[in-house]
Amino acid sequence: GAQAVALLKESATDLGAAGHDNYFGYGLVNADAAVSK
Repeated sequence: GAQAVALLKESATDLGAAGHDNYFGYGLVNADAAVSK
């Protein structure tokens, strides 16, 4: 659970302001990068 969430956050393509923001959250989910780690 928590490990999967961390992988998705780390591998997301950042959109908007750097890091987490109110509009884009953590960014665009990049599932391919998440499962490649």
